[in-house]
Amino acid sequence: MLRATVICVLGLAMAASTAVGRDTGLQVRGEYRQDARDYEDSISRFYRLASVLVLSERSSLNFTMVRNGDGSESHTWSLVLADASARLHLLAGNYTAAFGGGLLLGRPQAYTPDLFSWRSMNEEKNVFSPVKSGNPSYAFNGIAVSYRMKGETVALVLHSFFSIVPRYIAEDGYFSAGTGNSLGTIQASLERDCGHSEPATIRTGGLMLSLAAAGVFLIEPYYVYTDLTTPQGDAIEWDRENNDGVHTGNRNLHGAGVMLRYRDERLSVFLDSALSTTGRSDDERGRSRSTGNGVVCGTRFSHPLLSFSFAIKRTSTEFNAPYQSTIGERYPERGFFLEAEARPVRGLAAGTSFASQKKLVPAPADSELPYTSREKYFIRYSGSRIRSAELSARRYEKTSRGAPLCSQQAAGSLKLRMLEFLDAETSVLGQRSKQGGGGVMAKGGLAMEIVRKSALSVHYARTHVTGGERLYGVISPLANSSIPGMFITRTSDIIAARVIVRGERFSLSGRYLHQWARGETVQKRLEFAASGTF
Repeated sequence: MLRATVICVLGLAMAASTAVGRDTGLQVRGEYRQDARDYEDSISRFYRLASVLVLSERSSLNFTMVRNGDGSESHTWSLVLADASARLHLLAGNYTAAFGGGLLLGRPQAYTPDLFSWRSMNEEKNVFSPVKSGNPSYAFNGIAVSYRMKGETVALVLHSFFSIVPRYIAEDGYFSAGTGNSLGTIQASLERDCGHSEPATIRTGGLMLSLAAAGVFLIEPYYVYTDLTTPQGDAIEWDRENNDGVHTGNRNLHGAGVMLRYRDERLSVFLDSALSTTGRSDDERGRSRSTGNGVVCGTRFSHPLLSFSFAIKRTSTEFNAPYQSTIGERYPERGFFLEAEARPVRGLAAGTSFASQKKLVPAPADSELPYTSREKYFIRYSGSRIRSAELSARRYEKTSRGAPLCSQQAAGSLKLRMLEFLDAETSVLGQRSKQGGGGVMAKGGLAMEIVRKSALSVHYARTHVTGGERLYGVISPLANSSIPGMFITRTSDIIAARVIVRGERFSLSGRYLHQWARGETVQKRLEFAASGTF
């Protein structure tokens, strides 16, 4: 599989470089990390080698391979031809897609383990984006095309894609044409193992029409289809259940929606409404369809003195959108999200954020519908010598399984410009849970510019943790980390050192972290990255 992919990629590269021109270059990046691979919720060790063959200003050929600590491997590749034609944008290989506001089909967002944070709206403009991470778990695999027709005041773009994603399911599900796994679980089954040994194919296709008028109005109707088959094309049901001998399962999924948006330099108002229809099979009632709906709407206002945004989300219990990625969570929910920041004088800012979410479908262990709320309040000052001084307070509350979970956090931080080449920072963070746990982290550090574009930083933190508290702290992470922080569960000392060296055509970066408690090493981490352009 990997060999065939490499051959195809090299062939496409030769054809693409001939078609686009001679203005090419090669970018190579190698990494060793202890991190999550993009959208995963756990940390592991892995090596990553990424290469980008630049074909022109907006066209490239990308190939990335990841080797995990357990010996398994994965890879992604993509060919982007964005300026081969004035009207045509072509993408082949592994990519993500985002239609409308992401209610039915959105670009995956990175997982955050921080209880006090919530995912905001994804407002990236590109409908199709190449996946360069080496992690194909939630990537499409196929071809995506955008065709543009532009007038004086109206621009019309047709976006379409088709994806065939090879994955693995259990043997009994393969031969009975039905698996109990969800589509999301199947997406993550990249390799054959003892539990998932038989091949299956997730087929997904979609169309969206983008109509922009006067540069401020946008209308985007869209449609998406998904099913699961054997490599020979025979249908396989997913989410199959056995209730008293009666089997039910999902055969396919149709979804359609429309997004309306008004946006100028100050104000943005949008509405994304979608309808999903799930084809179901039932041993007693035969074939049927389950229909659900969802809507997310909001506004954003931006001004030098004030900015705020709010969004409302509502998805029905029957709404089925396995590829959605918008504000809030994937499961059916009602949610309200608010952010505001005031800047009355230069250098001074104060703000707040609030998010409330109620799950509409209980999990098997839930005795009631879980409700979650998050709050944040902050005041911040920044200037020439005082780079940043901030006080903040955050609160998290969740009602689940009949018992409320509540945590509060307060923090203060200060960053100073000591000399032209030297910065110093210090911070204190305290966290307390209603269940009786608590934790404090005091941190300080220095960051020094060694020569132009090269820097060295050292940070030290002392933590005190009681009552089984899980304190989430961020200590000088390596750039572009998927999960920048770490959970601290015991009283300990932590030191982290990071170095960055940059040249015209290369860059090097490394990070070492050591955590110890009572003379005993809790963990050590070594991470590094190197990149060059040829």
